[in-house]
Amino acid sequence: MPSLRLTIAKNSNQQQRTIVLVSIPDLNNASSAIVSEEMIQFKGRIIQFAKTKLRLIKACRVFLADGSEVGGGDLGVWRRIENDGVILVSAGEDFIGTQKIQTNTDDIPLTILAHHVEIDPLATSQLKALCKLGGVVRVAGMPDLHPGNRFPIGAVVVCEGCAYPALVGSDVGCGMSLFTTQLAFNLFPEKTAQKIRGIEGPWLEGCTTDWLAKGDVSPTPFDDQLGTVGAGNHFAEIQVVEHVEDEVLLRDLGIDVGKALLLVHSGSRALGPSILAKHASTATVPLTHPSSELTAYLSDHNMAMRWASRNRDLIAQRLLSCLNTSPERKVLDICHNWMEMVSTDTQTQFIHRKGAAPSDRGLCVIPGSRGSFSYLFLPNPTAQPHTANSLAHGAGRTTPRKKALASLPLKYGKTPQAMEGLRRTHLGSVVVCDEKDLLYEEAPECYKEVDSVVKDLVEANVGRVIATLRPVVTYKVRKMS
Repeated sequence: MPSLRLTIAKNSNQQQRTIVLVSIPDLNNASSAIVSEEMIQFKGRIIQFAKTKLRLIKACRVFLADGSEVGGGDLGVWRRIENDGVILVSAGEDFIGTQKIQTNTDDIPLTILAHHVEIDPLATSQLKALCKLGGVVRVAGMPDLHPGNRFPIGAVVVCEGCAYPALVGSDVGCGMSLFTTQLAFNLFPEKTAQKIRGIEGPWLEGCTTDWLAKGDVSPTPFDDQLGTVGAGNHFAEIQVVEHVEDEVLLRDLGIDVGKALLLVHSGSRALGPSILAKHASTATVPLTHPSSELTAYLSDHNMAMRWASRNRDLIAQRLLSCLNTSPERKVLDICHNWMEMVSTDTQTQFIHRKGAAPSDRGLCVIPGSRGSFSYLFLPNPTAQPHTANSLAHGAGRTTPRKKALASLPLKYGKTPQAMEGLRRTHLGSVVVCDEKDLLYEEAPECYKEVDSVVKDLVEANVGRVIATLRPVVTYKVRKMS
């Protein structure tokens, strides 16, 4: 009877693990009764290992890494038990999900939720370096983790008793809002794209002071940028429902598969960098709690969050007005660059999210590149301490912008025909982008496969897909006439 080498880990704390050898009979031609009996015996051996080697006295449930529970007569589950596989054992709690655990020399828990997605070694190094900052108690990297200028993007850092504005970064409040519309799903991409004009520059059709007041925001020196998408990876995208996983929930959300949606990704524009410059003269020196300095930062931070939300609302208003309609309803509004203060009777923690969405605030959209699908995603409501209640905010870059600008013009050329080709995607959608460099920087090949990012989240039990969304028109920037 062959033996397999398996890693047995606690479901609730996967840093506690052990390697064992377990005999596995060949059951391919066995009856269901024999399969069931062998599965029961296998489960018993795993539970005994967990009790003796992991001291999990109340061990009673066994899971494979994909969440399948061991114990019945399912031959498919048996076949997925592989050499060097991971087996999770619980004391009765539900499956949490596999975690790729690493620790630094100070034993700060560090989790990287990436199994199907490759992580740049520089991003991993940047993530590990965060463990050395004072006050850090947990660090997590999402599947879309990639290197930043100093700190990685797609990262979550939990600190106790202090906070680092630099870990949130300059675009405070950057996030995504999804709106329902009255636009029919069968839009013509090119004709629709040609109509979207005049949404760069200051908003002249209304009063920014009144618009901001509805979001409890006072006027700022940067309000001439209100209602503009901005540069980089920001966009506004008209989408349609491609595939539905949960028809009941989609209907409850008021999403009509016969109508188009609008996804807006933008932040606080020049307001955010001014706040970072004001409060973070040194990136690695924290603001202690309690202190007047931290209180002042949080006040400005929260104001920028509200400003960014109103910015996304106005972007939606301006874009859809070009198509003779307006936003019908906002389905969600989720930030992925922000700081959350969590207080209990005994401690105050600060969760810094840089390119990471919260998993405890309801629905979110995980977009891919301009040439791929996006996913309407419902996070698991159960607390996810290993991810600091967070999830991926998108696909994540594979190619730095400078490298893209150096290589892609050579690959595609710089002719008008080449530019036109970059404005079309294999999904039939059209990209509105009048800046050549941005077309190269944001090419689909510069991003990870969002399908793999989402797969990692699902397999880690972070949540599930509700629907797949297809792009029709992706708006980046148009030259002002």
